[in-house]
Amino acid sequence: MKKLKVLLSAVLTCVLAFSLAGCTDNTEEPQPGEEEPAIELLEFSIDATEAKTEFFVGESYSSEGLIAYRGTRNNEDNTFTYDEEISISECTIDSSEYNANVVGEYQINVSYTLEGQTLSDSYTVSVVRSVRVNTLSLELVNVKTLYDLGDEFTYEGLVATAIDHNFADGTNSAPYDVSDSVVIDSSQFNSDVVGTYTITVSYTKDETTVQTTYNVEVRLAAGLVLALPDGQGDTYTLSAGGTEIDVTNFAVYAANANGQYGDPITEGITFKAFRGNVEYTITDGKFTADQAGAYNIWAYCEDYNIPGTDIVVDINGFIIIYVVDNAGAATQGEEV
Repeated sequence: MKKLKVLLSAVLTCVLAFSLAGCTDNTEEPQPGEEEPAIELLEFSIDATEAKTEFFVGESYSSEGLIAYRGTRNNEDNTFTYDEEISISECTIDSSEYNANVVGEYQINVSYTLEGQTLSDSYTVSVVRSVRVNTLSLELVNVKTLYDLGDEFTYEGLVATAIDHNFADGTNSAPYDVSDSVVIDSSQFNSDVVGTYTITVSYTKDETTVQTTYNVEVRLAAGLVLALPDGQGDTYTLSAGGTEIDVTNFAVYAANANGQYGDPITEGITFKAFRGNVEYTITDGKFTADQAGAYNIWAYCEDYNIPGTDIVVDINGFIIIYVVDNAGAATQGEEV
């Protein structure tokens, strides 16, 4: 029996030995092409800040000034590098979309390969005309810029002038009139609301558009305008006991936003007279100027209905007259 136990022990020992040997022999080795690269490419980018990105028609593409960067990991010592600059000559540049004869924008693709790993980035360049329109100026002398409520917008009288710039030699063309070719954007304008509005004027030549703006204003009204009687200047002579001033002889008009007015207003007008801060009482449309000086004659109209609208407002205006002493020497008083 002892002999059998020894034999069984020997058999078990051999089986265990063969099993261990079998495990060692069956370990899988990395297959060809699956090896981890010594240097792993993690990122790639290009910087076109200093690169030439604008080309004139007929000019060949150039990558001058383009900078490339990479980020890697060394799998042997597990170290990393970031934003490492590499020569652009190590990269592959695809400018096949670029057409030097057609104005437009083109995408340039740049790729970089390291140990069979490829990453790419891109940037945009443009082809432009060397001579193109550059500035647009406006002359508004004869253009309506003040509007009453309800007025329709108009740009009649607008004169627009353009200038071309030669970007190759830095020279400008002579100004030329483009008044008949401009596009007017008055979409902000609202004649029903008092305010200031921006009008945009643009002009397009070939593929280039230039623009500028001007402002218009919608007003309620300029107020009242007073006019002296025919033949009466703005100077009165001071008489003994004072000079009587009849304000009912003054014509009163409602002026629009441009200072224009039509027929006189004959009803609903009240007057006040001042010399400096001193108010003079007006009785039956008259007051007595008792001193030489400047007098402000104010007219007030309450609940005035602006023509063509449903808007009712209070408006006023004034005129200055001068009263001089008997010697003809004017003594200027304070104005309000």
